[in-house]
Amino acid sequence: MDTCFPGFAKFITGLILIIFITAPAQAVEPVVHILPKPAWLSSYKPYSQMPSLRTVEDGYFFELIEHQVEVEKQADYHHCIRRIVSETGIQDGSEINVSFDPSYERLNFHDIIVWRDNKPQNRLKASAFKIVADEKDLSNFIYQGTYSAICILADIRKGDRIEYSYTISGRNPVFNNKYSNFLYFQWFQTVAHQYTSLIFSSVRKINMKLFNDASKPVVTNANGSTKYEWENFQLKPAAYNENEPGWFDARSYAQISDYSNWGEVTNWALSINTAKNNVKGELAI
Repeated sequence: MDTCFPGFAKFITGLILIIFITAPAQAVEPVVHILPKPAWLSSYKPYSQMPSLRTVEDGYFFELIEHQVEVEKQADYHHCIRRIVSETGIQDGSEINVSFDPSYERLNFHDIIVWRDNKPQNRLKASAFKIVADEKDLSNFIYQGTYSAICILADIRKGDRIEYSYTISGRNPVFNNKYSNFLYFQWFQTVAHQYTSLIFSSVRKINMKLFNDASKPVVTNANGSTKYEWENFQLKPAAYNENEPGWFDARSYAQISDYSNWGEVTNWALSINTAKNNVKGELAI
C-alpha cells in the first residue's frame, strides 16, 4: 500500500536549517557547466497541439515541461519549451533562472535554443549567466547557501520558442542516500505537454501519496530498475490566490519518499542531532 506523510518536506527543511546554522559553511565556487544531455533519459510522445490562447496568461505558455529523475545517479533533468504569444511575454518569458547549492550540487546546462521561423539560434554560453546568492534571511543570521544562475535572453520576439535543458546532479549528504521529493504535474501557466519520470533501483522501496487529482503513474520494471511515468496534455493553470496560507498548494502533485514512517525520520534526525542528556540546573528534568 502506498503511504506517505504530509508535512514531511517542511519538517526536513527545518531540520536542515538547524544543521546548517550550527555547522561551518564551506565556500564552493558556483559555476554553470556546459555538457551534453545524459544518456539515461526516457523518451516521450511527440505532441504539437496548441492550447487555446484564451487560457494563456503572462504572454507565454509552455509547449513542454519535462522532468526526469534518476534517483541512484542523484540527477534531476529538466527540459522546457516556452512559446511567446504576445509582447507581454517577451519580458516575462525571456528569463531562465535555476537555483542550486554548489556545496553538493552541480549544474550542467545542455542547450538554450531560440526557435524563430522554425530556425534554431544557439544561445548557450557560460558567460551569459549571472550567478547571484539567494540569501534572504541574513538579517536572522540564517545562511541559505543556494545560488541562482540567471540568463536573460536578448532579442526575443513574439512568436519565438525558447527551448532549454539542464541537469542538477548531487544530493544533500545529510540524508544518507535517502530520497524524498515533490513531483509536480500542474503549474501556474498553461502547459500543452507535461512529461515526468522517476527511475530508481528495484530494491529501493518508494512510498508515494498523490494530491489534488494527480494520476497514478505507469510503472515498468527492467534491468533491475523501476520507472514511474506521468504524461499529461493541455493542462490548465492552477488557481492562485495571494491570500492563501503558505502551506496550501492547489497544484496536482505527488509526494515521494523512501522513509516508511515517522519513526525512521526521528531516528535519522537524532543521528545527526544527538540529544544531550546531561543538562543540569533549572533546565534539568
